Amino acid sequence: MSKLNNCQFIEVKIDNKAVAGSSEESAYKNWMEGYASPGLETLSGPDGIFFTDVQTSILVTKETSKLYENYLQRGHKEITITIVHRGSDKYEKNYEIQRTVFNTCNFLGLKFAQHDEKLFMVLSFTFEGTVEVTFNVPNADETSLDKIGPIKYDIPQKKIL
Repeated sequence: MSKLNNCQFIEVKIDNKAVAGSSEESAYKNWMEGYASPGLETLSGPDGIFFTDVQTSILVTKETSKLYENYLQRGHKEITITIVHRGSDKYEKNYEIQRTVFNTCNFLGLKFAQHDEKLFMVLSFTFEGTVEVTFNVPNADETSLDKIGPIKYDIPQKKIL
């Protein structure tokens, strides 16, 4: 059971090592819980597609202090952030509506905010490596789910892999 209602599950890997979270959900054990926008926002320009920054609100727990320490220290080589949006309905219990993996991330800013008597770490980041997204959507008959993806886009090469 998640600590937050209708939350997303967030995994942050710094130099290929996961920063521990406090989630007790079996599929996302030790991930962080929080909120993030479900969409990917892009802009089209003369040089190709540009992705806007992403903002997440992560529930602050003892485990998330390592993320704050890493943010302050810098010195990392690679940051990968995975965000999972789930749904629960007639198709499958707690299916993943969207899974997005952002590679080669850069932290833009971090602030702390309180909401519903809980403390959140609001983290903004950009990504410049690859972005990979997978969706599960109802089929045309609305009898089961169709999987879309994973669709992986390489930002520096400006192409789908």
